[in-house]
Amino acid sequence: MLTEKEVDKLRKVISNFDVVEEDYEFYLLKRGNINKTDCAISKNSKKYILQKINNYVFKKPEKLIRNIKEKFGR
Repeated sequence: MLTEKEVDKLRKVISNFDVVEEDYEFYLLKRGNINKTDCAISKNSKKYILQKINNYVFKKPEKLIRNIKEKFGR
């Protein structure tokens, strides 16, 4: 279960992406040592996965993102 504070943070995070602004429901999928994974589901049943990276484990998250973009071409 997510707290109101966590839901507010997720609303801010999803607003940074090129998705239609809608009312979302947020669900915690997994909380681990390396990352936290949440799911956002829109009224139209579109699903988005949001992951928070542990910056203690990944000291330079910008390099991780660059590697993902190079690997998957985005």
